[in-house]
Amino acid sequence: MASSHKYQAGGLTGGQDLAGARDSTDPRGPGLRFAPAEWRAFVASVRAGAFGTF
Repeated sequence: MASSHKYQAGGLTGGQDLAGARDSTDPRGPGLRFAPAEWRAFVASVRAGAFGTF
């Protein structure tokens, strides 16, 4: 996933912004949405090497 986008959560999380990711080669395809704290935890895990090296 090479692209990120901010989604407005609406009723899902009481109006909080969500971090999002999608496949940039398929802009109309499905995307994933995360609460900001979830996204930060994921990025920290990647940086710490929790998922191996790329």
